[in-house]
Amino acid sequence: MKKPIYGFYEPHLAFQQNEEFACANLWKTSWSQNGWEPTMLNATHSKAHKLHAQLVKKILEESKKGSPVFAPRYTRWCALSMAGGGWMSDYDTVNVGFTPQMSDELEKKAHRHLNTHRLAYVFYATKEMADAAILAFIENELTNDRVPVTEAVILRHTSKSLNKVVNELFHPNTSDPLRSEQMAEYVDTKPKGVNLVAPGL
Repeated sequence: MKKPIYGFYEPHLAFQQNEEFACANLWKTSWSQNGWEPTMLNATHSKAHKLHAQLVKKILEESKKGSPVFAPRYTRWCALSMAGGGWMSDYDTVNVGFTPQMSDELEKKAHRHLNTHRLAYVFYATKEMADAAILAFIENELTNDRVPVTEAVILRHTSKSLNKVVNELFHPNTSDPLRSEQMAEYVDTKPKGVNLVAPGL
């Protein structure tokens, strides 16, 4: 049984589904090729968490103030908790060399890891640490002057342990050209046997 890497997908009117599906398929291919078992979680998983409704209420409160809050960024932690914890990344994050063995070594050092230089696009948390993160999102401001606060700041996470991992990943920080086009440059799509599916299926 391969080690799972979780993604989280929730349809959003602002995004073109074909582009999101293309990103998710490239995500799946790249992680599979590096020894992982990509697993896409969705709203069904996050809504099963006991704190989901409270978290959504907090997100709506901030949105009413005019702050741009992208709900899945936070509700995905509920899904991760319901999955029992583990590694999760944005589904537009390409793996170019991060192996399960490398993740095993990191897990020996701490119960939570996440990139600190940008909004989180790869992170690890045990179920307990995922639950603690959800509480922190509920109890703290998610934006500052209408700018999203990084998860690392909210969680007071200062560890730089993922620096080496970040070098083994590619995550687009612009949408021009299309994220899928940027990702495709880092993914070998020639090998046979990789089963591509739409997010959430």
